[in-house]
Amino acid sequence: MLAFLNGKRTYLVAAVMIVVAVLKALGVIEAPTYEAVMGLLAALGFGALRAGIEKAAGEIQAESNKL
Repeated sequence: MLAFLNGKRTYLVAAVMIVVAVLKALGVIEAPTYEAVMGLLAALGFGALRAGIEKAAGEIQAESNKL
């Protein structure tokens, strides 16, 4: 993945969710589209969180092995 996105994927997904919510509030997108996009973004957010947890767990394990 692009290097500048490392550690920022969850924030990026959250920002896109905010934009989609604002577009829905302004009436730019309809409810079914909003629900579909938010469902996809929620899944992406959970995936990003899972990847972050795996990375942190690996770093903690590596540190504990050094001791």
